[in-house]
Amino acid sequence: MKTLIMQNKSQKGTRISVLFVLVFTLTSFVTVLYAGDLPSGASILDKYIEASGGKDAFAKITNRVSKGTFELVNMGVKADITVYSQAPNTVHSFLKSDVLGEIQSGVTGDTVWELSVMRGPIIKEGPEKDNTIREATFDKFIHWKNIYKSAEYAAVDTVDGKECYKVVLTPETGFPTTLYINTATDLIIKAETVMENQMGQIPLEMIIGDYRKVDNVLLAHKVNITVMGQERIVMTDSIKQNVEIPDSIFILPAEITELKAGMNAAE
Repeated sequence: MKTLIMQNKSQKGTRISVLFVLVFTLTSFVTVLYAGDLPSGASILDKYIEASGGKDAFAKITNRVSKGTFELVNMGVKADITVYSQAPNTVHSFLKSDVLGEIQSGVTGDTVWELSVMRGPIIKEGPEKDNTIREATFDKFIHWKNIYKSAEYAAVDTVDGKECYKVVLTPETGFPTTLYINTATDLIIKAETVMENQMGQIPLEMIIGDYRKVDNVLLAHKVNITVMGQERIVMTDSIKQNVEIPDSIFILPAEITELKAGMNAAE
């Protein structure tokens, strides 16, 4: 246990950042189609939205509270995690573990922050801030037109034997996200992107599944995340939507407020 706690700080920083970005074994298979048969990225995403419940159903949902577990598979470490999210892009996550301690992370207004015993208070800037705000967008793939400038059909591929459309979403800044959408169910089952933080540019892969209906919309309850050969699993036990969330949940922690004031004074 002591060995886990004394791991290299840079590795811990990467691990913590990955916890909240919520964002991705692939066998290459390409089907050649005639140009007239090629679907558009937008039309594929329209099918995904409809299969998930439809725009009208999602429009009625303004907040969400998700509770579950987070596991660092290679290390045998588990933690409880609760995520409060509110449209359009406010998020506050709480993670508690005997090994990692308590880790909070969030997007509050234009402040992207993180607080943990290992790293202390952190306010993110630059590309990492932009990416986190984009990832925090409420039901981001439902409202993809608000945060991505294009959605392009790339190919037909397979994921775990399932035929999928590959759709590449390109933001105004930062790296694109590639979605793998099951042609049989029209649901997203895999996503790939590149995360940028103090460690540099890090490829991220997510396998998405266990869709369950909650308030007339289908939401994934399991995500396997692979980063730098390390596997994390997020299992969601419960999701509640359109609930009363105390205002205090989204208030910046005192340590973040103090750090922000110091940064503003130094400008």
